[in-house]
Amino acid sequence: MKDSFVNSMAKYLPHFMRVFGRKIINAAPKDLSSQHVLVIEMLKDKNVCQMKDVAGVLGVAMSTATALIDRMVETNYVKRAADTNDRRVVLIHLTSKAQKISTLIDKVRSETVKKVYSVLTSDEQDTLLALIKKVVEHIENEHI
Repeated sequence: MKDSFVNSMAKYLPHFMRVFGRKIINAAPKDLSSQHVLVIEMLKDKNVCQMKDVAGVLGVAMSTATALIDRMVETNYVKRAADTNDRRVVLIHLTSKAQKISTLIDKVRSETVKKVYSVLTSDEQDTLLALIKKVVEHIENEHI
């Protein structure tokens, strides 16, 4: 891999992350941190998860994940339930309040994608999408 590619990607990727992250965080209620938004996004995709899943996605200790979920329970964004097969396992679900936030986040993300990528032609958009899919598949297959 060429150094110029690595250097350019290292330079430009943070711009994308800032634009999308800022738009999403600004659209979310002020009592939600970026970590709270990540939990909502994760639960939107999975419907239910365990505390260890939250800790793993956020890259934090179980105690930190528990404190984060405690706050989300207090503010009615998530609810806890015991696993019917193993009462030691705590399952996390989104509330309807969080589902509404998730819908708002999806709308903001879609609007941002339209604005950011409007500079590309339809063919360029197709090419970019194919390349992004290829990289995502690599990340998932290699567990990067």
